[in-house]
Amino acid sequence: MPANYSPSFAKNIVRRSLTAVLDPHPTRSQLVVLIEHFGEACAYCGKRIHAYPKDAQLDHIDPDGPNNVSNRAYACEDCNEKEKRDQNWRDFLREKAESDEDFSRRERLIEGWIDLHSDVYIGMDADTRSRLTAEIETVVASFDRALANIRSMRPK
Repeated sequence: MPANYSPSFAKNIVRRSLTAVLDPHPTRSQLVVLIEHFGEACAYCGKRIHAYPKDAQLDHIDPDGPNNVSNRAYACEDCNEKEKRDQNWRDFLREKAESDEDFSRRERLIEGWIDLHSDVYIGMDADTRSRLTAEIETVVASFDRALANIRSMRPK
């Protein structure tokens, strides 16, 4: 959590929290299985990372996909936040792999994870996504109005 809570940070948390109602994040027990599957190493670069420090992150394999466990990979901070970002995971893996064998091994690991948990894939249809977005934007607009009112109370 940041030391200084900004309005933009608060709106981001609101968006994520409301989205998680229909698109939940992996459970703690699912996280344990995920970390074990990837051998406590980044799915993309192979860097060893210990569970739950700042450097250990859950990447959305498909950046536009759901939060659930079937769309998550164990990743280091560099790969997840600084390098892959919204890139296709296979394209990114190709860049990171040191050899064709390394690429194939990591690709099988990620595909194996997706296949293993495809039964828990929870997609959101376009209508539901649109309705969710509208509700979230209603809350954010209300937040913005309240923020403007509060800022107007500052002494001049």
